[in-house]
Order: sequence, then structure tokens, then C-alpha cells
Amino acid sequence: MWSYSTLIILGGALLIAALVVSLFWLKAQVGKRTLELQKAVDRIQAQNEALEKEIIDRKDIEVTLQKARRDYQTIFDAVPEMIWYVDKQHKIIRANQAAARSLKVPVEQLVGKSMYELFGAEAVKFCRNNAVIIESGMPKFGIKEMYISPQGDERWVQISKVPYYDQQSAIAGLIIVAEDITEREAAAQEREQLITELQEAVTKIKTLTGMIPICSHCKKIRDDKGSWNKLEAFLMEHSDAEFSHGICPDCMKKLYPDYYKNKQNNQ
Repeated sequence: MWSYSTLIILGGALLIAALVVSLFWLKAQVGKRTLELQKAVDRIQAQNEALEKEIIDRKDIEVTLQKARRDYQTIFDAVPEMIWYVDKQHKIIRANQAAARSLKVPVEQLVGKSMYELFGAEAVKFCRNNAVIIESGMPKFGIKEMYISPQGDERWVQISKVPYYDQQSAIAGLIIVAEDITEREAAAQEREQLITELQEAVTKIKTLTGMIPICSHCKKIRDDKGSWNKLEAFLMEHSDAEFSHGICPDCMKKLYPDYYKNKQNNQ
């Protein structure tokens, strides 16, 4: 039989062995948990790095967008044509400096106002045409219109109107680009008037240089309608010549011999 002391030693050895096993198991669990925590830390660090990169990228994108907006605004205000963004209720959403100058008001005073407020009775035809384009979705280009400006003068414009869309791809309004062609129109009308006058002058010249029937006795001239006209009347009608009436020496001698004789004696 085992002695009491032997049993105590054996029991202590078993206890120590159990403790050693427990320590190894705990160490293994701690190591496993530490590895899991390290992986979690690595994931969090990777996510933080990705988030930081996304923040930097977004800042870069925002800087790029801000520059693009500034560039667009610079171009928008630099073009000489008037540009209007108009919604479906005919209110001005946006306008450039040329549009503001045409009405002699700051841009800020245009935004939010309706075309009826800005153009009065003239807006009726503008808005009617706008409604047709918004309804059909078909743009129109090169529309030539005359209108009376708020300052009361007559102006000619050449207009293009294009629908713009919202985020749901529905038509939200129109982009209107208008070029003031008043001076060009005046020059065209002046040119047409000059052409007409030149054509009339050419017609008159051709009439006078063609075959002209003239009476061998009374010297009347027959026109293209068959009527006989006095020579001076015909020439005045077909040229810019004007006539004053006098009498030649031969006719004076024949018709007024006494007057002719006295005149000869007085010379």
C-alpha cells in the first residue's frame, strides 16, 4: 500500500500536472485571441487608411468640382450671347451677365422673377413658344424675333431654346440662348433698300438705252404700254433728270419773228 506521504506527493504531482496543462491551454487560448485581435486591429487600420484615402479623394474631387464651377461661371458670364435658364413656370432660374446687361439690372435681380415681370406683354409670345417646346421636348434653333425692350426700344434677337432635365430625366425647363442682331438686321434692311434702289436705277437705264419709239413730227415718245408721252415727261419718269423750259433761236425766229429781230438788233 501507498504510504500517506507518497500519496501526498503523488497528489501534488497530479495537481501540478493539471495546472501545467491548464496553463498551456490558457496560453494557447490567449495566443489565439491575441491573433484574432491583431487581425481585427489590422482590419480596422486598413479601413482607417481606406477611409482617409476616400476623404482625401473626396477633397480632391470637391476641389476639382469647385474649379469646374468657377471655370463654367467665368465662361457663362464671358459669352456675349444672353443665356437664361427658365423653369416650366417661366421663372428665371439662372442668367448670365449679358442677359442682365440687356435689361440693365444686376443678375441677382433676375433670378426668381417670371418672364412676365421682366418683359410684360412681350412675354406672352415668348412663353407660348416655350410651352410648345417643353411639351414636345424638341429644341428649336435660330428663331428670329422682334420685341420691345423694357426701355422701350425695338430690338431683334436670334434665339435657340433647348430643354434641360431633372434627376428623374423629366423636362424641368429650357436653356435659352439669345443673340442681339438689331444692328445686323438694320444693316440687312439698309442693304435690301440699296439693292432695290440699284435695281430700279438699272431698270431705268435699260429703258433709256433700248429702242425708243419717237414721233417724227411732234417728238412724243411711246412707252411700253403703248401710250404717247411728251419727251420731257418720259425722260423725267425714267431718269433723275429735271427740265426747265426755254426757246431756241430757230423756234424764236419762226414763232416770234419781231421779238427775234429786236433781240438781234440789241446785240
